[in-house]
Amino acid sequence: MKTRILSIAIAAVMIVGLASNADGAKGKSLKLASSLENVMDPSLDLESWMTSDLVWNQGNFANYTAAADESLELEAWMTNTVSWAYYPAATEASLEVESWMTNSMMWQMMPVEKDEQLVLEHWMTCDEMWNCPGISSPVFTGTESAYSAYLSENNK
Repeated sequence: MKTRILSIAIAAVMIVGLASNADGAKGKSLKLASSLENVMDPSLDLESWMTSDLVWNQGNFANYTAAADESLELEAWMTNTVSWAYYPAATEASLEVESWMTNSMMWQMMPVEKDEQLVLEHWMTCDEMWNCPGISSPVFTGTESAYSAYLSENNK
């Protein structure tokens, strides 16, 4: 009996809660939708600098110079052979051919990976797949370039 009364009470609370939330959601969504519909971009005004030749065609009015680094000068320590003789020149050891590199038995023991054989599937060679009857390609005539033919086809 307790379980039945408790489950009825829980169901009643859930129904009341869902009903109250559904009403609030309806009002909010209508308000948001109507406010979004009324939003408009402000009108743009043409200002004097937008049409001024002094801004867009500056010519000799603006003498801009390209940024450049300072010229580097040789200093005494850079050309002093005594300071460079102090540090020994780095040399690399010569490469040697070792016996395992030329041993044919060594290379025969290593497994060789092979690619799987390619299998031709029906769609790869199907004429209907590659030459679709429903799609027509543009026809190029005269000295018309491919790009202009593409534009004329798509602007119809």
